[in-house]
Amino acid sequence: MQAIAIPESDRSSAGNPAISNIVVYCVISMLILLMTVMAVAVVGAPAIMALGMLALLISAFVPGLGLVLLLSSITLQNLVLALGLDLIESPDTFKTFQSASFIITTAIFSHALAYLFLRQRTLSRPLRSALFAAAVFGFVIGVYTIIGMRASTLLSAGSYARLYFLGGMSLVIGVVACRRTSKQFRSALFFVTTVLLCGYGVIEFLFPEYLYNLVSADAFQRMKFADTATAGQFSSIQDLVRNSTRSYLNLSGQYGLDLAFLRIMGPNFHAISYAYALSFLALIEYAERRFLTFLIAAALVLLIGAKGPLIIITLSIATLFIARRGRRSRLSRFTLIAMLLIYAVVGVSYGVKSADYHILGFLAGVQGFKEKPLGRGVGVGGNLSELGKSNEKDFTEFQHQGVASFALESGLGVLLYQIGMFTVLLFWFLFKVIRLLRKHVDPSNFRIRTITASAVATLLITGIFQEEVFSPAAWGLWMLLSGILVGNLSPGLSNKPTKWEYSR
Repeated sequence: MQAIAIPESDRSSAGNPAISNIVVYCVISMLILLMTVMAVAVVGAPAIMALGMLALLISAFVPGLGLVLLLSSITLQNLVLALGLDLIESPDTFKTFQSASFIITTAIFSHALAYLFLRQRTLSRPLRSALFAAAVFGFVIGVYTIIGMRASTLLSAGSYARLYFLGGMSLVIGVVACRRTSKQFRSALFFVTTVLLCGYGVIEFLFPEYLYNLVSADAFQRMKFADTATAGQFSSIQDLVRNSTRSYLNLSGQYGLDLAFLRIMGPNFHAISYAYALSFLALIEYAERRFLTFLIAAALVLLIGAKGPLIIITLSIATLFIARRGRRSRLSRFTLIAMLLIYAVVGVSYGVKSADYHILGFLAGVQGFKEKPLGRGVGVGGNLSELGKSNEKDFTEFQHQGVASFALESGLGVLLYQIGMFTVLLFWFLFKVIRLLRKHVDPSNFRIRTITASAVATLLITGIFQEEVFSPAAWGLWMLLSGILVGNLSPGLSNKPTKWEYSR
């Protein structure tokens, strides 16, 4: 058996005993999130703080449940919120609960950091180096967040800071998850999550109006965009279906495709985030040789038509195919670099010629870097900022000018606009992670480590074209898996979970 899975003799359905435990933990996690919705509706922010304390305790004493709760908050949080929407009376309460995923991540990260601090002598030098790079990047983000609070608003700075912090936090959580949960448990967790997300997606594709009515999807979107003019576009289920029908592959500008397609949103209620989560799970299923679930997940990504996730799946599998031909790591490395260069050059060239708004936003980031190489502060510029929500976001004018007036729609463009030359620290951090995955992981994990290293590299380049690469469903999940794969680089510490930990 390859990768993060269980031994070959136990691989059927990722291990039935583990699957039953995962299902129970998923139900518990959903109940925790639903009770939090109810509590937030009554007492507000203190309920979120209580959720954080509960997540901290769960992480300390039942690590398996903590990992399930984390994945559930990333993939199912908005579905739970929609189901409990009748209890939510205001957009402020709605936004308060939406921070639940980050609070859970922060709580579990806090325990994981303390766990590693007490065992820092067991960390290998390459792993320490990667964690140090994450810490340096996080420190710079912290400094620029303070600057951004002054230059923009607390909300704008906080919205971006939590996304940038997510990568390093998820890596640390993954390292500890590797040590405190079994391979069988983690394999079953990813399998069950894939089945849940694919099942939801298939139902949504076949019966969109029925599902949207069942989960109050239109009411969710109205509440989400209550403070904007967009709220009026979701007055009914039919309006939601109409607004979810987009140009295939989301190609905009004069060369945009004329193919209109319903973009299923998944339980995330966000098509791109859903596609990133599906691409992540699809590649794990491919590495685990569970090809049926891989095909279903990949087909859903294809139906959504999200370019970034599709490219990640394609290049990762292509790299694995080349690497397996005699395990020529150098050939696969150079091939991946060449494919990424072609991807970047073709994507940017097409975007410039077609006046695609993703590239207009990226070019604004490059221009902003030239004007202020040291950056402007986290939260200045970007879709989530006050600028991004203001009347200054006029794509018609941007297309006329050939560049946006501020960075947006591009993860790397926005980061370059906000922290300037220190963007190089992100490349340094991810280079350390990729190097760990390629050189310092157990050879038995060849399939999954090759796929993960390729996916992380492709995700970085995709940051040119999409701001969602920094979402929990994108680099949050990939850094979590990276941590799981490199977490056993710890001479002097047994990686075999105890009997008690296996039971969790």
